[in-house]
Amino acid sequence: MNKDRRATITDIKGDIDDLRQRIEEVRDEEQEAHDNMPDYLQDGAPGQKMDEAIAALEEALDTLDQVDGQLDTAAA
Repeated sequence: MNKDRRATITDIKGDIDDLRQRIEEVRDEEQEAHDNMPDYLQDGAPGQKMDEAIAALEEALDTLDQVDGQLDTAAA
């Protein structure tokens, strides 16, 4: 891989880091909102939907980690 394409991958990895931070912020805010709900809401439909959203955000973060690793492999 040439220098220009490696530089592009480096830029993309920076974008992934930015996305990761934004997703982590949303996840943390959602988790905090969930934790501050009364128990009856946490155990009910609203809490379950929030749990699903948090899990989906975690999965998105895992996927970004995988993409980041693949880009490392491509640039090596």
